[in-house]
Amino acid sequence: MTSMNLSELPEILTVSEVANYLKVSDRTITRLIRANKLKKLPVGRIRIHKIDFVDFLNIQDEVEGGDQ
Repeated sequence: MTSMNLSELPEILTVSEVANYLKVSDRTITRLIRANKLKKLPVGRIRIHKIDFVDFLNIQDEVEGGDQ
């Protein structure tokens, strides 16, 4: 996946899509899910709703002192 804007991402994301967007490993995303920092959808394989991903990004921005 090439660099995308959030608006270009599908509504339901795979672990790999989130990892590629953040430029981290799939394992890092799985760890975030297990630590309850990133929500997953209750379906067979791990899927992340785009809205939950955006919420995660907003929380991370606040924690890191964004908007200062």
